[in-house]
Amino acid sequence: MNRFIFVLLFMSLNCWSNPRTPLTFEIKSSITSAVLDYKITNVNFVPDSLYLQYDKDTEAFVSVDLALVIDTNIPTDEPDSFLYSLVMIENSSECFTRDDEFVDSLPPSVSINDTPLILDTPLSSMSFDDESGGFLSDKNDVKLIFNQLDKSIEKCSGDISVEVGVDI
Repeated sequence: MNRFIFVLLFMSLNCWSNPRTPLTFEIKSSITSAVLDYKITNVNFVPDSLYLQYDKDTEAFVSVDLALVIDTNIPTDEPDSFLYSLVMIENSSECFTRDDEFVDSLPPSVSINDTPLILDTPLSSMSFDDESGGFLSDKNDVKLIFNQLDKSIEKCSGDISVEVGVDI
């Protein structure tokens, strides 16, 4: 029994005798003032306003394809690579009957480059794949898919808003 306790105590002490050695390394980064001045200069849906066609067979608006164009002041010859993030901050719709009574309706589903865009969920690490006037830009394919509408609806309107920012 004493041997067992001694072996157990020895193993315990042996395990504790291994010192932990912290690993320290230095990270340096520099951000120049020129880089801090780089920004998104323009964000537009093209077209920026839509008049939708209603499909009686599906009882929904016809899906729409449009573009999201993003312009920057980042020169195309900038040696550093830049990415951006995009988040949908609003996707709303309001529908009314002939008597101007509000009717609940779902806003459209939105996808960018075949990736679903979900409210308040950012798409990160997107790259600027185009150029415009010597500056980085990007053009994204946007698809709006509409839900079936209540038959009492006479008119609808809605808004989709996105925020775009350069990742540094």
